[in-house]
Amino acid sequence: MTRRYMWLKTFVALILVFVFVSTLRKIGPKVALWYGWWDEYPDTVSNFYTALSQTKNVVLSTRWRERMLEVSHINVTQAANMGLNLSQTLHSYTWSELDLVNFPEFAFLPNFKNPCWRESYIPPVTCYTGNKPDIPSRHPTRSKLSLRCLPYFLIIGQPKCGTTDIYRRLNSHPDVTSPKMKESFWMERIRFRDGSVDMMWDNTFWPLLPGNEGCREPCVTNADMVHHLNPKASIIISLRNPIDRLYSDYLYESRWLHYQISRENFHQEVKQEIQEFNTCLLTNSVRACTYNGSHENAYSSKVRLRLGIYSVHVADWLRVFPRHQVHVIKFEDYIQDIENHMKSLFRFLDLRDLTKSEMTLILELEPNNIRNVNAQHVGEMLLDTRQMLTDFYSRYNKELTELLNNRKYLWEK
Repeated sequence: MTRRYMWLKTFVALILVFVFVSTLRKIGPKVALWYGWWDEYPDTVSNFYTALSQTKNVVLSTRWRERMLEVSHINVTQAANMGLNLSQTLHSYTWSELDLVNFPEFAFLPNFKNPCWRESYIPPVTCYTGNKPDIPSRHPTRSKLSLRCLPYFLIIGQPKCGTTDIYRRLNSHPDVTSPKMKESFWMERIRFRDGSVDMMWDNTFWPLLPGNEGCREPCVTNADMVHHLNPKASIIISLRNPIDRLYSDYLYESRWLHYQISRENFHQEVKQEIQEFNTCLLTNSVRACTYNGSHENAYSSKVRLRLGIYSVHVADWLRVFPRHQVHVIKFEDYIQDIENHMKSLFRFLDLRDLTKSEMTLILELEPNNIRNVNAQHVGEMLLDTRQMLTDFYSRYNKELTELLNNRKYLWEK
């Protein structure tokens, strides 16, 4: 009897837990809204982009998914293995909704440093932030005007160049409000229900965007769209010796792509990517090959060679943004003198000078994304690999030096 009674109690308890959880899922957002948690806090860029792009003409499209896979050069199985969820969550927008550069110019409130506006209706959010649906910032039926803001500065690249460290220290300034997430992913991929990390280089789906019809290389890039949304945006770029960036990226991405790392494997991957890139150059421009994902893509490549062709990516942003709105950091200089680089960034962003104690708190933050134990055991790349990459990148480093008028981007010893 006792055992049967205990079993019954357990069964009833499980039912109660199930009912309780189900109820919370239904009323949770309402509870938060009653207390004003989501209404009073300035909304972030991901929700703005959702409101901008959603005009209720969103439809499931198998053909659109096929085109995405085609231009990114992966298959459905690869996408699923990498958690891209294309088969389940992909939506296709109408052509006009993707054509951001032809949206009317926006009028922002005059008394905010950020580009801000107020609106009473926000469509329900279905954008994905990372691999999870974003939470609506306010209930769509509320009549109260909400403050909506875009960021007035953007850290756009590059991977493994200290951007996470810079981001954390910038957000530690008392006058900077942190977004709810480090990377909204929206500009590069979220419009296609997919995620990536960097706005500067990731134009993988450019053939699908309006304005690129008939183009052999992108006529419209992320830079054009960001400039149209906010022409006064301050752009921050961190660059590292592309050889060291590539090796660090190879070691780091193994966590997510689950491949075995070794110096020998890195050497073979580099050799193959260089050969394929040079083959592309026989019939295409450097810019076309840099943006061409046939020999390398943002999802599954162990070695992302083209991310280090900085001259192409930086030139596209300087084409639309004036030089005084673009702040470029050399990673190697930054890690040697973080304090003065942060002071320079604060001046660039028109932020007040910090007190000594405030700056101390920022400088005491621990570095981010250092190599894990497994990567440290691999050791440095082979000398032959470094020489091969030196020969490959030297041309593009020279172009970057001319573009930025600074010889330090030759990365000479």
